[in-house]
Order: sequence, then C-alpha cells, then structure tokens
Amino acid sequence: MRVPLSWLREFVEFDFTPEQLAERLTLLGMEVKKIDEGRGRSSSPHRMEFFDGGHQWPPSDLIARALGWMEIVAMKDGRRPRDLDLARTLFAEDMARAQTLEERARFTEARRSYGSIASSYTDLLDVGEVERRSRVLESDDRYKSARKMEERADRREQEQAVALARVLSRLTEDEVPLVAELRSRLNLDTLSKASRGEGYDAASASRSLALIRIQLSTIARDLGDKHDARADVVQKVLDSIK
Repeated sequence: MRVPLSWLREFVEFDFTPEQLAERLTLLGMEVKKIDEGRGRSSSPHRMEFFDGGHQWPPSDLIARALGWMEIVAMKDGRRPRDLDLARTLFAEDMARAQTLEERARFTEARRSYGSIASSYTDLLDVGEVERRSRVLESDDRYKSARKMEERADRREQEQAVALARVLSRLTEDEVPLVAELRSRLNLDTLSKASRGEGYDAASASRSLALIRIQLSTIARDLGDKHDARADVVQKVLDSIK
C-alpha cells in the first residue's frame, strides 16, 4: 500500500527520509494478525507463525515446519507429486504441536494452529477431526477469555508502537530531551513491570521493550556517528531499561 508522507505527518511529526521511515515502519511489525485474518477469508494459501525473540532468524524447527507447509501447498497445487505418507507425517506433527498448545492453555495459539492445519490439508487428507477440535475450542469460555486478553494486549502494543514513533520524532527536534521525558513517553516503568508477569500482557510488554531497544540502539548509533549530544541521552534511556 502506498500513502503520501503528508498524510502520515498529520498524525506524527518526523524528519526521516522515505527510506528511513520505511525501515522503521517495517520493523514495527504491526497489523500482522489482521493480515492473517484477511488472508483467511480468501482462497490463497497462507500460514502465520510466531516465535519468541527479536528481529532475527526463526528457530530451526519453525523453518522446518515452514518447508513442510510449502511441500503440502506444492502437492495441492500440482507442482510436485502427491506423497500421502509425507503428508500424513507432517499432519501428525502439526496436530501434536496444536494439541500441546491447547494442553498448555495457550488457547488462541492452539485455535490458530487448528485453523491453519484445516486449511493446509483440505483436499489432501481428512480434516474432519481438526475442524471439530477447532469448533470445540471456539465455544470454550477459556478460549473466549484468552481471545479478549490477547486483543487487549494487542491494542496496548499498538499504542506503545505509536508512542515509540513519537519519541523518534521528538529526537529529530533541536531541543535535546531529558532522559526522564523519554522514559515517561515510552512508559518504561509500566512495561518493565508488566514484562515480569505472565500471559499475553507480559509477552506483549516484552515485545514492546524489545522493539524499543532495537529502535533506540539504531538511533544511538546514528547520533553517535554524528557526535550529537542526543546520543548520550538515548544511551542512558537504553541503559535504564531493566
């Protein structure tokens, strides 16, 4: 999607080049779940997976699952011969993982996995049991509660990303900000406390802190190369993150 920079400036002041802005917006990683939901309403094959960590290569087991999924898609599309033994093996592995997520009370992830399995293996294997499990989970009050918690955490994470964008904009101004001001704008005390908890709120806070570290580390390096006094301020904010 293309949008004019003048439209973005109506919401957030910034002085980045288009290339710098594109990099920062890409790193935010926002709207991924909405994209997944939109693709789910289409007939195009897709699959979304999450993993803990920053902007890095995914774990090897996730890469293996991705390759297995591409094999399944290729079979269904006729781009490789159908290998039902391989399909059954991959199906069993996917089901075992989804069931483990459910047993660990990670209900929204389990529901997402069941949905992905059903859409991936339809017209190749019998997915009746997967669809049944998905329906049962959707009607479970624990899933409904977890879904609400996840949506609330996602909204807060988006709000935090906007706050970070405003801090990045603030760092383009002539006046050097105070450490306390940036910490307050970034809600660092609240995020640090939340990240030490459990569940979706803790995971969301941890992701927000990771994003802040990545963005501020880049800014500190760029400002330091220019011998800009704001580099010391940004570094102090980074050092204060627990």
